[in-house]
Amino acid sequence: MLSLTWLHWITLILISMVSTVLFILSFRLKGQTRVVAISILVLLTVMAIFVGAISLDKKTKKATLTHVENKRVLRSEEMIFKGYITNSGEYKIGKSKLEIKLINHGKALGHVKGSDFYQTNSIFGDLFTSKSDRKKSRPGTVVYNFTLTKGLMPGERRPFMVRFKFPSYFRDVDFRLKLFNDLAETTIRSR
Repeated sequence: MLSLTWLHWITLILISMVSTVLFILSFRLKGQTRVVAISILVLLTVMAIFVGAISLDKKTKKATLTHVENKRVLRSEEMIFKGYITNSGEYKIGKSKLEIKLINHGKALGHVKGSDFYQTNSIFGDLFTSKSDRKKSRPGTVVYNFTLTKGLMPGERRPFMVRFKFPSYFRDVDFRLKLFNDLAETTIRSR
């Protein structure tokens, strides 16, 4: 759910007007040149819309996470992150997502093999790896994504709590948090 501001609409209208003028001018060209000019024009218009939307979202939609705490529940091998998300910008945020990346630094303990950090990421690697080997694989990085809020109004503050399975073989862990507000990305905290 993308929440458009008046700045988005003005940008969209300006890009549409310029594209329309260039489209009309491209009909004066002859033959193959006209086809190439129209296809380049369509490509540039689509790129301008996406770049404009992303850059406007980054400038207008700002949220902050405060009082973020994490706790590991050993009984159920889970991790809990909780805190508050606040819309610190002047515009409504359609959807806020939180990405939590866990990075294992168990290598310092001496009992993590190099194969624990490297994972094949191709079709051929999956074809030649047995199911039992895939079950035994222990990735060094795990990423979790959560939707925190929808429709966060300016100045509004909401509590959040996310819970996920914590890999039991992780020893010395770094947490990297990224907050995505509609199309904008913000790195919140690294430990």
